[in-house]
Amino acid sequence: METKTPADLANNVHDKVGKAATNVSHEVTEQVDTATQWTADAWDFISTHLVDFLMAILIFAIGYYIARFLRDSLARMMKRSHVDQLVVDFVTQGLYFVILILVALASLNKIGVPTDSFVMALGGVGLGVGLALKDNISNMAAGILILIFRPFRIGNYVRVSDAEGTVTQITLMNTHLRTIGREETIVPNAMMISNAIVNYSAYPTRCMELLIDVSYSSDLNQVVSVLKDVAKGDGGVLNADDMLIGVREFADNSVRVYMRPEVDASEYWPTYHRLMQSIKETFDANGIDIPFPHRVLILEKAQDAPPLAGVSPEQSNAE
Repeated sequence: METKTPADLANNVHDKVGKAATNVSHEVTEQVDTATQWTADAWDFISTHLVDFLMAILIFAIGYYIARFLRDSLARMMKRSHVDQLVVDFVTQGLYFVILILVALASLNKIGVPTDSFVMALGGVGLGVGLALKDNISNMAAGILILIFRPFRIGNYVRVSDAEGTVTQITLMNTHLRTIGREETIVPNAMMISNAIVNYSAYPTRCMELLIDVSYSSDLNQVVSVLKDVAKGDGGVLNADDMLIGVREFADNSVRVYMRPEVDASEYWPTYHRLMQSIKETFDANGIDIPFPHRVLILEKAQDAPPLAGVSPEQSNAE
């Protein structure tokens, strides 16, 4: 075995230290070169796109203030038109966020960030959500139109298709009706918009349409006079002096008299019931006949009818 002298050991240590120092020097040089290159690239990028960065910040700032201005202006305009607060918040906040998204996309596009894929992704998500919630979106849009244009209000008595009742609540999705029988009918707003709406409370007064049948032997002048007296005697009739009244048609079994009393909308049914009862009682008092269907049965004795079972012909004839 070879014995190393102290000089050899010192040389080995010196060589290893030299190699380590060389490696460290190379690594430090590489790191410095990398940092220098990164700094140079960053500076080149910043110096090249500095204007784009500033323009992107400016675009976002201007867009942000425009979005706020439009949101606040639209809110004030809708409140002056007495639009429901629920609709005001929904429409203005929706407009605000849509504008912010468009401004953000414009800013990113200005600094070179590709936004095509992002826009396509948003479009795909929007399409999927729209198809999945198309009925709800349709009801929501109809609810906004109802709350903005107000074809009816809470407390109005309306009829839409087969549903009718007093409007108790209007939401973005449905309209709630209370029927005369104290039942709640919930109608989707899309149905409220797509069908004809009959609003019985649109005006402070309503005109009844009463058809009264009298017999052909009745004195029509007397009938008309009696009906006018009934209308004048009822305090709920507002047009008793100039009410439209006259013969409407000649039916199969009666003469049909037509009258149009005008009453307060809130007193429609109580006045209707009073008038109908008063007309019947007054007609009875004045001998005016209200015809109703009659059926006459004619019984004839059968001459050649067969005898009953168990009964002889003699017994049948005797009976």
